[in-house]
Amino acid sequence: MFKPMIALVALLSLSLPLMAEPLNLAPHPVHYPDRQKQVFQPLASYLQQAIAEPVRLLEFSNFHQYWADLRKREDLDLILVEPHLAAYMIEKRDYIPLAVANESTRYVLLVSQPQFRKAEDLIGRKVSALPSPSMGNVLLDEWFPNPLQRPLIDATARDWQDTIDAVFAEDTAAAMVPGFLADQYPNLQLVKKSSDYPGLTLLASEEVSEVKQKAIQDAMLALSADDPKQLEILQELNVTGFKIPDEDDYEDLEELLKNTFGF
Repeated sequence: MFKPMIALVALLSLSLPLMAEPLNLAPHPVHYPDRQKQVFQPLASYLQQAIAEPVRLLEFSNFHQYWADLRKREDLDLILVEPHLAAYMIEKRDYIPLAVANESTRYVLLVSQPQFRKAEDLIGRKVSALPSPSMGNVLLDEWFPNPLQRPLIDATARDWQDTIDAVFAEDTAAAMVPGFLADQYPNLQLVKKSSDYPGLTLLASEEVSEVKQKAIQDAMLALSADDPKQLEILQELNVTGFKIPDEDDYEDLEELLKNTFGF
């Protein structure tokens, strides 16, 4: 008597769509974990709606954990990173760049004390930056290659804002921050700035199907400040929109990581 019921249940289970495995989105940890969700979850939700499949936001406690996972984990389907890490993932792990922010990436050294007029004035003094291999941190290695003629890098900051706060509190002499943040503090003086690099970049693992890659890319390119919900996404990321990346722009940028453990 149970055979018809069993057959019906089996038939119904075959007719139901299989739940898709979530795509994991791994953004760089430039904010505290609770702030990471506020900043990046709107993008994850937007992409989920765009591809009609679940997108799971991963959280990372610090750059050390993130760097280890970038090198070893196999389940990082989508990553959102600055150009040096994008270049590494393209070169070393065959990730595909899908979209890059309209705004270039640029880092600057900011000070509050007038006696610091140039970068060399900071030799032997504390400079606040996010931990390695954040872009600000690796650029400091480029600017001060001589270990005897360099600032003391204070890499205890967990958030870009922490670096600014350390300067105002006079815990450090300078802060290494992205250009968009520097623009918010005209009362701080710039003593050195980097070249312009490609902007914040979204990349996909080769394990993500080409169909999904195209859908995600289209969704990123379609982000518009004219839509209030999409404007929130862009504002949280501090960009005005995204465009198609040129892989040539990333050539050799992974070399910025040459002094990083595990490179």
